[in-house]
Amino acid sequence: MTSEKSIFIVVNSFGRGGAEMSLAVLARMLSEKGYKVSYIALWEEESAYDFLWLKQAGVDVVVLKGNKRMFFSKAKQMFKLCKAQQPFFVYTAMLKSDFLMSIICVLLSIPHLVSVRINPAQFYNSNLKKLFFASFLLTKKNILFISKKAIEEYRLTFLGSFFRKKKIYILHNPIETDLNVNSAFLTTKFTELKRRLLTKNELINMVMVSRIVEGKGILETLNTIKGELRNSRFHLKIFGVGPLAKDVTDFIEMEGLSDNVTYKGFNSDKFEIFSLSDILIFSSENEGFGRVPFESMIYGCLVLCNKKASILNEFFDETDCWQDYDFPLELYNRIAKFGEMNISESVKDVIVLQNLLSPELHVNNFIKIMLSCTNESNNAISNRY
Repeated sequence: MTSEKSIFIVVNSFGRGGAEMSLAVLARMLSEKGYKVSYIALWEEESAYDFLWLKQAGVDVVVLKGNKRMFFSKAKQMFKLCKAQQPFFVYTAMLKSDFLMSIICVLLSIPHLVSVRINPAQFYNSNLKKLFFASFLLTKKNILFISKKAIEEYRLTFLGSFFRKKKIYILHNPIETDLNVNSAFLTTKFTELKRRLLTKNELINMVMVSRIVEGKGILETLNTIKGELRNSRFHLKIFGVGPLAKDVTDFIEMEGLSDNVTYKGFNSDKFEIFSLSDILIFSSENEGFGRVPFESMIYGCLVLCNKKASILNEFFDETDCWQDYDFPLELYNRIAKFGEMNISESVKDVIVLQNLLSPELHVNNFIKIMLSCTNESNNAISNRY
């Protein structure tokens, strides 16, 4: 591979979501494969990832000048950048970047791949936005979905049937694994956890990791399990930031949960979060690919996942490491079931998932998709990775 082939990955902003981090990992891996990669945000946000590590890996990290309302200025800057560098390929995620780069790529004859990371029919409140997005996708030749669930949900909405004539791809997010999280580590952790699960009054450490926003179900779940959380056996830590953070801290204080529930704010150290936790509660109701539950399982944490957001069946028929639940969550019953886990099989399942979601496999599959998008063939392709 040569660095002559330049790839642009374009997003709205470098906020602290799973999409931005997944694309950053892809950018780094492409750079390591010899591509010249530019990871570009249309605007800057007050709360965003620090991508110094990405710059040090050789990726050109760019934030366009001006606030997000200056759309025509953004268009002008991006057009100049694309015309000057003539990227081999452009990959976008998020509606504004999708739309803007679609126009520029047509004008400059650059192959372009749109990433649909969540079902827009559920994500957008405005019917006008839904119609605009659906109509926009009809103009696209190449569309990548982040999971089978995302495309199946969208096919059930209006205009979804028109996808038959397009190149449709499926590519799950990449998740990096700490080298310390190996079979020996997992066996030790699961053995100790099962002992505590089967012993009365042993402490169980639970965790919630999420942006603290509407739709993530943080407050709703806390309200449902607040009685069980008052049990001295449980301690729950909540990691994340967002506009509802104060509501969460107020709820903890008002309900007298301070001894059992701790709000920790933002923490980027996944090993620290998950290796010290026993069970993740993932309460989100609308995800294309819920990065957090897979991240936690890969690090040896058991998962309680809201069934509405789960895509476990795209990897396993079942595993003792993961339970889907219908809201409201019945905490005691679910934790008791985890006590029945088969340790050796659970370790094998985690290792399998680590391999399926490895950045190396992800970047290799992305390159295959990219080369297919630059091919003149009109045959639609569906890939499951």
